[in-house]
Amino acid sequence: RKAAETLVRSGVDAVAFALHGHEPAIHDWVTRTPGSYDQALAGMSNVRRAGGHVLVNTVVTRSNYRHLDRIAQLLPRLGAAQWRLLWPRAEGAAAAPESAIVASLYLARPHILRALEVALSLGRRASFEPPAGQAWPGDESLLSAPAPVAAFLRTTPQALAARATGSAGQSSAGATGPSDEEHHHGVA
Repeated sequence: RKAAETLVRSGVDAVAFALHGHEPAIHDWVTRTPGSYDQALAGMSNVRRAGGHVLVNTVVTRSNYRHLDRIAQLLPRLGAAQWRLLWPRAEGAAAAPESAIVASLYLARPHILRALEVALSLGRRASFEPPAGQAWPGDESLLSAPAPVAAFLRTTPQALAARATGSAGQSSAGATGPSDEEHHHGVA
């Protein structure tokens, strides 16, 4: 509590917390730290009481993607003004083909969209940062930007599989929107 008060007094107006599950079992499994769910919630409460704003980041994983809407439902109680869903980077253990961390984007997609809809309906700012190299702009909310939503919804399981295996030979612009290179150079 003192740390939160000190931060807010020193001019920090917002603090981001990781929340990877709607219940301790999921969050603590993802963080591999027993008690981290309770610590995160206590930290959020302390920041709110000190007058700061709470931001929540959630990494979408195989163990939590089916429960993202439940995390979204917690946001008002947690006092979270903003929620960012992040796709894990395929580094370290997450890069292994048998990774227990990285979900199938095709399977996670409807859960991500539903969770963003829930968060926005509850008056929270919400966004999804897709996997690196995907066709959507990296920092924009899927639900606040029609083009990324349309690209996301048009992406077929075959296109996702091709991206996951690094298949080349086809332009990524077609049915899924501009490539990262095209987007960054304004060719969209």
